[in-house]
Amino acid sequence: MKITSKYVYFSRFVPNINAGGGCRRLVQIEQVFANIGFELISPRTTVLDANPSLFSKVFNVLKPRLKVIALIDKYFIIGGEYHLWHKDRREYVYHLKLFSRQCACSIENFSDIELAMVDDPIYFAPLIKKLKTYGMPIIGMCQNIESLVHGQITDKGQRILFNKELDILSLCNVVMTISREENVILNNFNINALFLPYYPADPIIKQLLKIREKRKRCDKKDIILLGTAGNKPTKRGMISAINAWKEHNLSRVCGRLIVAGYGTEDLKKISYGNDIVFLGPLTNEELEKRLNIVKACLCYQEKGSGALTRITEMLIAGVPVLANSHAARSHYNFKGVIEFSCFDEFEKAIRRVDLIEGNIPVPKPPDVSNLVSSLRKFIN
Repeated sequence: MKITSKYVYFSRFVPNINAGGGCRRLVQIEQVFANIGFELISPRTTVLDANPSLFSKVFNVLKPRLKVIALIDKYFIIGGEYHLWHKDRREYVYHLKLFSRQCACSIENFSDIELAMVDDPIYFAPLIKKLKTYGMPIIGMCQNIESLVHGQITDKGQRILFNKELDILSLCNVVMTISREENVILNNFNINALFLPYYPADPIIKQLLKIREKRKRCDKKDIILLGTAGNKPTKRGMISAINAWKEHNLSRVCGRLIVAGYGTEDLKKISYGNDIVFLGPLTNEELEKRLNIVKACLCYQEKGSGALTRITEMLIAGVPVLANSHAARSHYNFKGVIEFSCFDEFEKAIRRVDLIEGNIPVPKPPDVSNLVSSLRKFIN
């Protein structure tokens, strides 16, 4: 694989303002560092031209037929971590680490790279180590401390993976976090971490400000619970919120609960009745129409790392956010965020929604001068 730029970004995502938080975060990073001109390499878009050996060719033919060989391969590629990851996560981790190893083998000339950015380095450990042997400056982009994402790892494997993740992150010259809390954790482990909160890119801001204007002329009803159910902490939080809605009969004071997002159509089986509506994935136009008229957006998580990107987006759109304490991480005391600790407090929290409707300031974009200057140290 021939690198065409001195500055390379290895990511498991692709920039897409219509996709999930990771893709939207990548759009933000590209916008912040547009003047540097990173070349993006992602398993979703990059075809590697590594020429496997004869042994590898024979091995790959046998692998689908012999389960023992396939398992040995996965243990080798994932570095002995295979059973530390949750069974639903193992194939994903395997393919990312395989891509990372292939990158490390197929790049023609590492001396052409002067700076590498790497998303969530635990998935790119073979590549990180290869870059390090060439003395390459590495910027780690920490979407989450992945070993802290409940449901991705086994209970027994969490501490082992956490230590391995810290070891990989410590190989980076700088680590940028999306979460203030994780920034504190990493700095306390003597890892040079800088906090870059999520802030949507310009095309998304334009859409959100359009919603803010339309909300001024619309009557408000219902609460929207928005998320991607493919994310395990998000799914578990959504299930807990749906069950609490029924248990506390919250439709009395809040109206209906509107559940929307990728994979949420599968949550229908846990509820019934007219007070909870399941819409599944929405187009941008459908979501905009809903956000124009909802009273507030509910964000509920009991576990999870990183920070919820949709909180900032809701605030820009002028939509009040009802968030339990864990979901509100990195957004404590933000104007427009109404925090509650449990659903016993929810009725009290919902009364505050009417008080702040129309009075939510647009959050200011983060100051990125410190981050840009940190990267400039590595750029000729």
